[in-house]
Amino acid sequence: MQPLPSQNRFNDFMSRIGDYAILNMVWVVCSLPIVTLGASTSALFEMTRQIQEGRDTHLIRRFTGQLRHNFAKNLVLTLIYTAFFCLSFFDLHYLSSTMGNTTFGAISYACVATVAILILLASSFIFPLSGRSRLSVGSQIRQSASVSLRHPCIAIIITALNATPIVISLVIPGGVAFVIFFWGLLFSAISAWIIVALMVRYSIIAQRQ
Repeated sequence: MQPLPSQNRFNDFMSRIGDYAILNMVWVVCSLPIVTLGASTSALFEMTRQIQEGRDTHLIRRFTGQLRHNFAKNLVLTLIYTAFFCLSFFDLHYLSSTMGNTTFGAISYACVATVAILILLASSFIFPLSGRSRLSVGSQIRQSASVSLRHPCIAIIITALNATPIVISLVIPGGVAFVIFFWGLLFSAISAWIIVALMVRYSIIAQRQ
């Protein structure tokens, strides 16, 4: 007896969820050294793109191969990101702790926060596009900024998706445990799926036929 179409769709859906769960957990493990976070994130987006193209076999082996691809450039980009976040955090913490009650402090805080957000928006496409990129580090940064200017709404969505687990961890009681469980299990890959789907939908990247 042939399975009912609804059963086939359910089985296909659960199989795909399993693929993304595996991909998500491999990404977590490969990101643990921290310095590999950029390369691992680039591999996550590229593997998500390949799954959407129908190439969903040997996920772990292909992920580790993709992790090594452009590793040096992704390492440099990770260091730049880390330096940027540390500097932004230091500036905001310094302004809030030393000049938080003054008008100048409030204006300075708002300016630093605005610049940080704009830089995050401009850099939001770096790792989603780096999987198949042959550009230099500087060219990848410029490419991301250019794409962000052409597709500001997508850049905002990417930044919001990336910021969601951070905001939950900082604002909601018990949020850290919630983020560790759900983003460590599946939600990171689901976020990547949403981003890649949007990039394909708006022709930022091409879907292989």
